[in-house]
Amino acid sequence: MLVDSAGIYFLRAHEVYKRKVKDKQIGDEKGDPFIRTTKTIQNLRAFRKEISSQLSAMLKDWYYPNTSSCSFCAYKSHCVARHEKVDAKEIDGAHALLAELNMVD
Repeated sequence: MLVDSAGIYFLRAHEVYKRKVKDKQIGDEKGDPFIRTTKTIQNLRAFRKEISSQLSAMLKDWYYPNTSSCSFCAYKSHCVARHEKVDAKEIDGAHALLAELNMVD
């Protein structure tokens, strides 16, 4: 399957105006929630490669805290106490899913 466009459903567009503004009435939605964009095949390939590399980075062994990066991380307080490792079976399953999606390097 070759993807030629991407879309998101923006839930905040369903918010309604609480007071009258130019060209809108009270109770009107603030916008169209469905946003679609088309990209060139080169852009989509670059996006796919970026997603694949991010997934690969997420699946490698990672120990908390990471002393080289954690000092700048906004989530430091959430993961400092977390010392668990991802199970090898879960990593193999994730790699199998990536291979199924043809996203393995």
